[in-house]
Parts: sequence; C-alpha cells; structure tokens
Amino acid sequence: MTKKTSIRNNLLADLLLDNFRVKPSLFGLSVFVISSIIGYFYHLQTFPNVNTPNEILQYVTSWLWNLVYIPVMAYYFLWIPTQSDKLTESLLLSDTIDVSPDEIEIGVKFRNSRFRFVMLWAGGLVLVLLTYITRSISPYWFDFSTFKLILFMIAFFIGGYIVTDMASTLIINVIVLNKAFSGKNIMLKPLHPDGCGGFKFILDYSIGVTYLAAVTGFLIGITEYKFIVQKLTDDYWYFHLIIPIYLIGAIISFFTPLNSAHKAMASSKNKLLLAISKQYEQEYKLAQDALINKSLDLKITTDKLKEIEEFYKMTEKFPVWPFQYRNIKGFYLSIISPILPLVIGIIKDILV
Repeated sequence: MTKKTSIRNNLLADLLLDNFRVKPSLFGLSVFVISSIIGYFYHLQTFPNVNTPNEILQYVTSWLWNLVYIPVMAYYFLWIPTQSDKLTESLLLSDTIDVSPDEIEIGVKFRNSRFRFVMLWAGGLVLVLLTYITRSISPYWFDFSTFKLILFMIAFFIGGYIVTDMASTLIINVIVLNKAFSGKNIMLKPLHPDGCGGFKFILDYSIGVTYLAAVTGFLIGITEYKFIVQKLTDDYWYFHLIIPIYLIGAIISFFTPLNSAHKAMASSKNKLLLAISKQYEQEYKLAQDALINKSLDLKITTDKLKEIEEFYKMTEKFPVWPFQYRNIKGFYLSIISPILPLVIGIIKDILV
C-alpha cells in the first residue's frame, strides 16, 4: 500500500504496525495485562471495602470496563488502520468495479487536513471534561492526590484523542467508498463465490466495526443494569439516552459502508432491467405487426417474448446489497447486546 493510497496517519499505529510488526491481537493482549495492573491499584483505592451486593456490582462493572473495553479499543486501534489499507487495496484490485488511485486520494487529503488535527485534540478535551463532570459525583474521586488526578486526566485525554482518531478514520473510509462507487456501472455477479457479488471485503469490514459496537453496547447495557439494581435510574437519567443513540449508531456504522456498494449495485441492476424492458417492447411490437400483417411467424415472436420475460425475472432476483442475511450475525449481536442486560435488570426490578 503506497503512501498515496494509504489512509493511515497515526504515528504510533504506523510505528507499531510497520516498524515493530505488532499485530492488533498482540497489542490488545498487552494492553489487557497493563490495564489489569493499573486497574488493580486504582480499584484498591477507589473501592477499599467491598461488602454489600451493590458495592460488588459497582466493583465488577468498573472492572469490566477496564478489562474488556480498554483492551478491545487497543485492538481496534491497530485493526482499523490495517483494515483501512486492506479496504482500499481490495477496491483497487477488484474485478467487479474499476477504481483508480486518484479516487482514493480524497481520503488521503482529509487524513492530512488541519481540520482533522483540530478534531482530534477537541475529542481528547471533550472526554476529559465529561470524565471530570461524571466522576466528580463519586465520593472517592477527590480522595486522589493532585498528581494522580492529573495522570488520570492525561490518560483520558489520550483515550479521547485515540477514539476520535479511530472514528475519523472510519468516516474517511466511508468517504472513500462513496467516491469509489459514485456514478459507477459495476458488473453484477449474483453467483460470485463470496456470496456478496464480489464485495465481501466490504461486508467483512462492516462486521468488524459492528463487533466493536457490540462490545460497547454490552458494557452500556451492564452499566444500565447496575443503575436499575442500585435504584439510581433517576440520578443517572441521562444515561438512558445512550442506548437509543447507540442503536442508531450501530445501524449506521454497519449499513453506511455497505450502502455505497448498494447504490451502485441497485443502479446497475435497474439499467439491466431497463435494457431488457426495451428489448421486450421491441419484440412485442413485432408480435403485434405479425398478428396484424401476418408478415412474421407469431409463434417464433411469442416464444422470444417468453424468453425475454424469463430473463427479466431472473435478473430481477439479482441482489442489490453486498451481503446475505445468514452472514450478518455480528450485526444482530450488536443490536441485542445492550438490550439483554437492560431487560434482565427491568425483570429483576419488577419481581423484587
């Protein structure tokens, strides 16, 4: 992948991937170990005594965010740039659509823009502000020394910066896909072995992003369950808004990359159907002439009309989405992941 067509622009990610050949899974595992060590000392001070069920639930929920979400984010920190390069490379090598390096360059320009740089810093500062507002509610928060509070704020700024960087890269990928498919007449391949018309690489990318959404949704659901059990739903009423926002975001994150190919596939299919329809109209007019003037064999003409009609019906069945419903289980998982803990919490609250 050349610099002209690579959407990557993260010094740390480039260093880990290119110089040290670190795989996303290894990086995620390393962050898991580090997060476990740091989390142990953090929880030792934040939760000095864990006795009641509510305290245990608070303790477990906090540990889940540290031991699940942070390593998963670390994994995706390298997975997203890796898959971005794979996505653009697959577009350039595809025999289903003709894409030039110049069409990929729009993503490279946005990657290097000043606006993106400002956006990354703003993302880090916003997370620091939100963290301070929400964490200051905890009675243990101000027990930390000034030095530790500063360290936490620096860590949250870095986290916000990285998350914003990942989100911006996902947006760039969508821009590149839209540019690559815009106005293209692609070759429809309903019997392609990948079952996606030759665009399975886009489906794999979308499902990978959806798995990140599924982990996020699960932890959101667990946190909501905690608030229900602890009778804190009124105090944290604003948290309820996260689930519908999440569901909308999960749907958008899955379908937006696929929608680029969908529009091109639907347009190409409609052009095929229109051409067949015109051919049918021409043959039908000949059949009319044969019926009136008896200048042609009517049976031959009507047989041809039937063949064209069958051909139209066959073409009409061509898929216009680069997936089959049986291979998008990850998307269903992302949708139900935040809902299951919430439903369990509501049922428990009703019964108890």
